[in-house]
Amino acid sequence: KLWRINQLLRAARDYNRVVVTERDVLLPFAVLMTVNVSLLLAWTLVDPLHWERVQIDELNSYGRCAAEGKSSTIFFSLLVVLNFIALVLANVQAYMARSIEDELAESKYIGLTTLCMMQISIVSIPLLVIVQNNPSASFFVWTGVIFLVCNSVLLLIFLPKVKRAWDRKTDNRKSEYIGSSQIQGSTLSNVNNSQIGSQMHASNHVNNSHINVSTLSKTVDNTAEFDELKALVMEEYHIDINPLIQKVKE
Repeated sequence: KLWRINQLLRAARDYNRVVVTERDVLLPFAVLMTVNVSLLLAWTLVDPLHWERVQIDELNSYGRCAAEGKSSTIFFSLLVVLNFIALVLANVQAYMARSIEDELAESKYIGLTTLCMMQISIVSIPLLVIVQNNPSASFFVWTGVIFLVCNSVLLLIFLPKVKRAWDRKTDNRKSEYIGSSQIQGSTLSNVNNSQIGSQMHASNHVNNSHINVSTLSKTVDNTAEFDELKALVMEEYHIDINPLIQKVKE
């Protein structure tokens, strides 16, 4: 992946057009896998491992898997050299892609992962040679190597992806909450404005009615004319002016 990104960016920097297909990316992987499988298969056929018990003294012994001939040493050395070279090349590609944004190539975390794996390999290989005749120490070193290699991949590669996905989900929830809050606030504001406008409109009608009643009260002096006025105001403005008529009569 890093090699593919580096090829594209190098071509863009030189103003050249380049096409990197999936076949170009899978070819190095296929070659590395084929060589590893071939070496392991040849090792199994030529000098297979077998279980044996090693007697330390009359009371102590331990079991192990070992090969009878020296061919296993050659195959094991070839496998170590091959995968160590692949690890070095991966570190070179990660270093070349160190300036690329993480969203595009994740070079920072891939580089840290390959660097951790290289450091573990450099430290563990001499230790494994030293403790090969000590079953307890050899088991502890092998367990530590497997644990560190697996967790360096899981924590440095997948944990940032999970964190980024979680942050994106949280941001989307915040955006939805803010948008819904703004919509609710706008709706409430419109409702309040409508209520205020209705109240002002009704107040104007009451004032106008009050003015009309005050003006007409000078000439209206019987109940029939008050009833006619009340019906007229109710029909035109839908306002009950009975309280006003009572005050005028008083």
